[in-house]
Amino acid sequence: MGIRIASTLKWVAMGLLGLLLLSVFIIFAVLSAYDYNTLKPEIQDAVADATGKELILEGDINLRMGLSPTLVVRDARIRNVQWGSQPDMAKVKRFEIKVRLFPLLNHRLDIVHLALVEPQMLLETDTAGRSNFAIERETKVSRSGKGTEAGDWKLSRITFKELKMDMGRVTYIDHASRKTYIVDVTSLTASSTGPLGGGIRVRANGSYDRESFEAEGTMGSLAMLTNPSAAWPVDLTLRAAGMVLSVNGSIENPAARRGMQLDFRLQTKDPGRLSRVSGLPPQLKGPLDISGRITDT
Repeated sequence: MGIRIASTLKWVAMGLLGLLLLSVFIIFAVLSAYDYNTLKPEIQDAVADATGKELILEGDINLRMGLSPTLVVRDARIRNVQWGSQPDMAKVKRFEIKVRLFPLLNHRLDIVHLALVEPQMLLETDTAGRSNFAIERETKVSRSGKGTEAGDWKLSRITFKELKMDMGRVTYIDHASRKTYIVDVTSLTASSTGPLGGGIRVRANGSYDRESFEAEGTMGSLAMLTNPSAAWPVDLTLRAAGMVLSVNGSIENPAARRGMQLDFRLQTKDPGRLSRVSGLPPQLKGPLDISGRITDT
Protein backbone atom coordinates (compact mmCIF):
# COMPACT_ATOMS: atom_id res chain seq x y z
CA MET A 1 0.00 0.00 0.00
CA GLY A 2 2.81 2.39 0.93
CA ILE A 3 4.66 1.61 -2.28
CA ARG A 4 1.52 2.36 -4.31
CA ILE A 5 1.03 5.73 -2.57
CA ALA A 6 4.69 6.68 -3.09
CA SER A 7 4.44 5.76 -6.76
CA THR A 8 1.25 7.82 -7.12
CA LEU A 9 2.83 10.84 -5.42
CA LYS A 10 5.84 10.54 -7.70
CA TRP A 11 3.66 10.60 -10.81
CA VAL A 12 1.61 13.51 -9.42
CA ALA A 13 4.81 15.47 -8.73
CA MET A 14 6.12 14.72 -12.20
CA GLY A 15 2.79 15.79 -13.68
CA LEU A 16 2.82 19.08 -11.74
CA LEU A 17 6.42 19.71 -12.78
CA GLY A 18 5.47 19.01 -16.39
CA LEU A 19 2.54 21.45 -16.18
CA LEU A 20 4.83 24.07 -14.66
CA LEU A 21 7.41 23.65 -17.42
CA LEU A 22 4.67 23.74 -20.05
CA SER A 23 3.25 26.95 -18.53
CA VAL A 24 6.68 28.59 -18.53
CA PHE A 25 7.22 27.50 -22.15
CA ILE A 26 3.84 28.96 -23.17
CA ILE A 27 4.58 32.27 -21.38
CA PHE A 28 7.99 32.55 -23.05
CA ALA A 29 6.47 31.67 -26.43
CA VAL A 30 3.76 34.34 -26.05
CA LEU A 31 6.21 37.00 -24.87
CA SER A 32 8.65 36.12 -27.66
CA ALA A 33 5.91 36.40 -30.29
CA TYR A 34 4.52 39.67 -28.91
CA ASP A 35 4.87 42.72 -31.16
CA TYR A 36 6.78 45.11 -28.91
CA ASN A 37 6.50 47.87 -31.51
CA THR A 38 3.04 48.53 -30.05
CA LEU A 39 4.82 49.77 -26.90
CA LYS A 40 6.59 52.61 -28.70
CA PRO A 41 4.19 55.33 -27.44
CA GLU A 42 4.64 54.21 -23.81
CA ILE A 43 8.45 54.06 -24.16
CA GLN A 44 8.56 57.51 -25.74
CA ASP A 45 6.32 58.89 -22.98
CA ALA A 46 8.56 57.39 -20.29
CA VAL A 47 11.68 59.00 -21.78
CA ALA A 48 9.93 62.36 -22.14
CA ASP A 49 8.71 62.22 -18.54
CA ALA A 50 12.14 61.29 -17.18
CA THR A 51 14.29 63.67 -19.23
CA GLY A 52 12.10 66.18 -21.02
CA LYS A 53 13.59 64.92 -24.29
CA GLU A 54 11.66 63.61 -27.29
CA LEU A 55 12.59 60.05 -28.26
CA ILE A 56 11.77 58.89 -31.81
CA LEU A 57 11.78 55.14 -32.52
CA GLU A 58 11.86 54.59 -36.28
CA GLY A 59 13.05 50.97 -36.38
CA ASP A 60 11.77 47.73 -34.92
CA ILE A 61 11.85 46.73 -31.25
CA ASN A 62 12.53 43.09 -30.42
CA LEU A 63 12.83 41.23 -27.14
CA ARG A 64 14.63 37.91 -26.76
CA MET A 65 13.34 36.21 -23.63
CA GLY A 66 15.39 34.34 -21.05
CA LEU A 67 16.69 34.73 -17.51
CA SER A 68 18.62 37.66 -18.98
CA PRO A 69 16.19 39.22 -21.51
CA THR A 70 17.75 41.12 -24.42
CA LEU A 71 16.09 44.23 -25.84
CA VAL A 72 17.10 45.29 -29.37
CA VAL A 73 16.12 48.71 -30.74
CA ARG A 74 16.98 49.91 -34.25
CA ASP A 75 17.16 53.45 -35.63
CA ALA A 76 16.42 55.52 -32.52
CA ARG A 77 17.08 59.21 -32.06
CA ILE A 78 16.56 61.94 -29.47
CA ARG A 79 15.51 65.38 -30.60
CA ASN A 80 17.68 68.38 -29.83
CA VAL A 81 16.66 71.53 -27.96
CA GLN A 82 15.01 74.32 -29.92
CA TRP A 83 18.16 76.47 -30.01
CA GLY A 84 20.33 73.55 -31.13
CA SER A 85 22.27 73.63 -34.38
CA GLN A 86 20.93 70.24 -35.58
CA PRO A 87 17.53 68.53 -35.25
CA ASP A 88 18.89 65.53 -33.26
CA MET A 89 21.17 65.52 -30.25
CA ALA A 90 21.70 61.75 -30.29
CA LYS A 91 20.94 58.83 -32.58
CA VAL A 92 21.95 55.20 -32.87
CA LYS A 93 21.69 52.63 -35.65
CA ARG A 94 21.30 49.70 -33.27
CA PHE A 95 20.93 49.54 -29.50
CA GLU A 96 21.10 46.24 -27.64
CA ILE A 97 20.82 45.70 -23.90
CA LYS A 98 20.74 42.46 -21.93
CA VAL A 99 19.74 42.67 -18.25
CA ARG A 100 19.21 40.24 -15.39
CA LEU A 101 15.50 39.70 -14.85
CA PHE A 102 15.11 39.13 -11.11
CA PRO A 103 17.04 42.23 -9.89
CA LEU A 104 14.52 44.38 -11.80
CA LEU A 105 11.86 43.24 -9.33
CA ASN A 106 13.88 44.99 -6.61
CA HIS A 107 14.39 48.13 -8.72
CA ARG A 108 17.98 47.18 -9.58
CA LEU A 109 19.26 47.39 -13.13
CA ASP A 110 22.04 44.85 -13.65
CA ILE A 111 23.25 45.16 -17.25
CA VAL A 112 24.94 42.04 -18.58
CA HIS A 113 25.69 43.45 -22.04
CA LEU A 114 25.14 46.84 -23.66
CA ALA A 115 26.00 47.46 -27.33
CA LEU A 116 25.77 50.60 -29.45
CA VAL A 117 26.29 50.46 -33.20
CA GLU A 118 26.98 53.73 -35.06
CA PRO A 119 25.91 56.05 -32.25
CA GLN A 120 26.21 59.79 -32.81
CA MET A 121 26.08 62.34 -30.02
CA LEU A 122 25.95 66.12 -30.28
CA LEU A 123 26.97 68.16 -27.24
CA GLU A 124 26.63 71.90 -27.49
CA THR A 125 26.42 74.96 -25.28
CA ASP A 126 24.87 78.27 -26.27
CA THR A 127 26.38 81.72 -25.74
CA ALA A 128 24.90 81.82 -22.22
CA GLY A 129 26.50 78.51 -21.28
CA ARG A 130 23.32 76.41 -21.37
CA SER A 131 23.81 72.77 -22.37
CA ASN A 132 21.53 70.85 -24.70
CA PHE A 133 21.92 67.84 -22.35
CA ALA A 134 20.20 69.60 -19.44
CA ILE A 135 17.53 67.34 -17.94
CA GLU A 136 14.08 68.88 -17.63
CA ARG A 137 11.76 66.62 -15.65
CA GLU A 138 8.11 67.56 -15.45
CA THR A 139 4.65 66.08 -15.21
CA LYS A 140 3.24 65.43 -18.68
CA VAL A 141 0.06 64.08 -20.17
CA SER A 142 0.81 60.84 -21.99
CA ARG A 143 -0.70 59.73 -25.27
CA SER A 144 -3.18 57.66 -23.25
CA GLY A 145 -4.52 60.88 -21.67
CA LYS A 146 -3.27 60.12 -18.14
CA GLY A 147 -0.91 62.33 -16.22
CA THR A 148 2.44 60.84 -15.37
CA GLU A 149 5.03 61.99 -12.90
CA ALA A 150 8.73 61.33 -13.52
CA GLY A 151 10.32 59.24 -10.81
CA ASP A 152 7.30 57.03 -9.99
CA TRP A 153 9.55 53.99 -10.50
CA LYS A 154 13.11 54.63 -9.44
CA LEU A 155 16.18 52.45 -9.74
CA SER A 156 18.07 51.89 -6.52
CA ARG A 157 21.18 50.56 -8.27
CA ILE A 158 22.71 50.41 -11.75
CA THR A 159 25.60 48.08 -12.57
CA PHE A 160 26.98 46.68 -15.80
CA LYS A 161 29.28 43.88 -16.85
CA GLU A 162 30.15 44.81 -20.45
CA LEU A 163 29.63 47.76 -22.78
CA LYS A 164 30.65 47.93 -26.44
CA MET A 165 30.45 50.75 -28.96
CA ASP A 166 31.36 50.59 -32.65
CA MET A 167 31.77 53.39 -35.20
CA GLY A 168 30.61 56.21 -32.96
CA ARG A 169 31.01 59.98 -33.22
CA VAL A 170 30.91 62.66 -30.53
CA THR A 171 30.62 66.30 -31.62
CA TYR A 172 31.00 69.24 -29.23
CA ILE A 173 30.05 72.77 -30.31
CA ASP A 174 30.80 75.81 -28.14
CA HIS A 175 28.67 78.59 -29.59
CA ALA A 176 30.32 81.20 -27.35
CA SER A 177 33.77 80.59 -28.85
CA ARG A 178 32.39 79.32 -32.18
CA LYS A 179 34.57 76.24 -31.97
CA THR A 180 33.67 72.67 -32.96
CA TYR A 181 35.41 69.50 -31.85
CA ILE A 182 34.72 66.08 -33.41
CA VAL A 183 35.94 62.75 -32.03
CA ASP A 184 35.39 59.56 -34.04
CA VAL A 185 35.42 56.38 -31.94
CA THR A 186 36.21 53.28 -33.99
CA SER A 187 35.61 50.97 -31.03
CA LEU A 188 35.17 51.24 -27.29
CA THR A 189 34.84 48.51 -24.70
CA ALA A 190 34.20 48.88 -20.99
CA SER A 191 33.93 45.94 -18.61
CA SER A 192 33.51 45.54 -14.89
CA THR A 193 36.59 44.28 -13.07
CA GLY A 194 34.60 42.83 -10.18
CA PRO A 195 31.30 42.84 -8.27
CA LEU A 196 29.35 45.89 -7.13
CA GLY A 197 31.80 48.60 -6.12
CA GLY A 198 34.59 47.27 -8.32
CA GLY A 199 36.28 49.18 -11.08
CA ILE A 200 35.68 49.55 -14.81
CA ARG A 201 38.32 48.64 -17.38
CA VAL A 202 38.19 50.83 -20.51
CA ARG A 203 39.83 50.50 -23.93
CA ALA A 204 39.12 52.76 -26.92
CA ASN A 205 40.59 53.81 -30.25
CA GLY A 206 39.59 56.33 -32.86
CA SER A 207 40.67 59.67 -34.29
CA TYR A 208 40.54 63.40 -33.56
CA ASP A 209 41.52 66.13 -36.03
CA ARG A 210 43.10 63.60 -38.40
CA GLU A 211 45.18 62.11 -35.56
CA SER A 212 44.49 58.57 -34.36
CA PHE A 213 44.39 57.82 -30.64
CA GLU A 214 44.33 54.90 -28.24
CA ALA A 215 43.15 55.03 -24.63
CA GLU A 216 43.10 52.40 -21.90
CA GLY A 217 42.91 52.17 -18.15
CA THR A 218 40.57 51.75 -15.21
CA MET A 219 38.16 53.95 -13.32
CA GLY A 220 35.61 53.64 -10.53
CA SER A 221 32.26 51.87 -10.80
CA LEU A 222 28.91 53.52 -11.53
CA ALA A 223 27.94 52.98 -7.89
CA MET A 224 31.00 54.95 -6.76
CA LEU A 225 30.25 57.64 -9.34
CA THR A 226 26.90 58.39 -7.66
CA ASN A 227 28.21 58.03 -4.09
CA PRO A 228 29.23 61.48 -2.78
CA SER A 229 31.10 59.94 0.17
CA ALA A 230 33.50 57.93 -2.01
CA ALA A 231 36.27 59.35 -4.18
CA TRP A 232 36.14 58.14 -7.79
CA PRO A 233 39.49 56.58 -8.81
CA VAL A 234 41.05 57.23 -12.24
CA ASP A 235 44.01 55.53 -13.91
CA LEU A 236 44.10 56.25 -17.65
CA THR A 237 46.69 56.40 -20.43
CA LEU A 238 46.14 58.20 -23.74
CA ARG A 239 48.38 57.84 -26.81
CA ALA A 240 47.78 60.35 -29.60
CA ALA A 241 49.66 62.75 -31.91
CA GLY A 242 53.00 61.23 -30.95
CA MET A 243 52.49 61.79 -27.22
CA VAL A 244 51.69 59.68 -24.17
CA LEU A 245 49.53 61.20 -21.43
CA SER A 246 48.95 59.31 -18.18
CA VAL A 247 46.55 60.41 -15.43
CA ASN A 248 46.26 58.76 -12.03
CA GLY A 249 44.35 59.77 -8.92
CA SER A 250 40.79 60.41 -7.80
CA ILE A 251 37.88 62.85 -8.09
CA GLU A 252 35.47 63.33 -5.20
CA ASN A 253 32.65 64.79 -7.32
CA PRO A 254 33.11 63.96 -11.05
CA ALA A 255 29.79 65.51 -12.12
CA ALA A 256 30.84 68.91 -10.76
CA ARG A 257 34.54 68.34 -11.57
CA ARG A 258 35.38 69.06 -7.93
CA GLY A 259 37.74 67.41 -5.47
CA MET A 260 40.37 66.51 -8.05
CA GLN A 261 43.60 64.92 -6.88
CA LEU A 262 45.22 63.82 -10.13
CA ASP A 263 48.86 63.17 -10.99
CA PHE A 264 49.74 63.47 -14.69
CA ARG A 265 52.67 62.99 -17.01
CA LEU A 266 52.91 64.07 -20.66
CA GLN A 267 55.72 62.86 -22.92
CA THR A 268 56.33 63.60 -26.60
CA LYS A 269 59.25 63.77 -29.02
CA ASP A 270 57.36 66.04 -31.43
CA PRO A 271 55.74 69.02 -29.62
CA GLY A 272 54.85 70.62 -32.95
CA ARG A 273 52.59 67.72 -33.87
CA LEU A 274 50.93 67.89 -30.48
CA SER A 275 50.49 71.68 -30.70
CA ARG A 276 48.43 71.34 -33.87
CA VAL A 277 45.67 69.40 -32.10
CA SER A 278 45.99 70.66 -28.50
CA GLY A 279 46.51 74.40 -28.78
CA LEU A 280 49.89 74.35 -27.02
CA PRO A 281 52.36 77.08 -28.06
CA PRO A 282 53.82 76.13 -31.47
CA GLN A 283 57.24 77.48 -30.41
CA LEU A 284 57.90 74.37 -28.29
CA LYS A 285 60.86 72.41 -29.65
CA GLY A 286 62.59 69.14 -28.92
CA PRO A 287 61.47 66.29 -26.64
CA LEU A 288 58.96 67.29 -23.97
CA ASP A 289 58.41 65.59 -20.62
CA ILE A 290 56.03 67.33 -18.21
CA SER A 291 54.62 65.97 -14.95
CA GLY A 292 52.56 67.54 -12.24
CA ARG A 293 49.47 67.38 -10.06
CA ILE A 294 45.98 68.75 -10.67
CA THR A 295 44.11 69.75 -7.50
CA ASP A 296 41.29 72.04 -6.48
CA THR A 297 39.73 73.27 -3.26
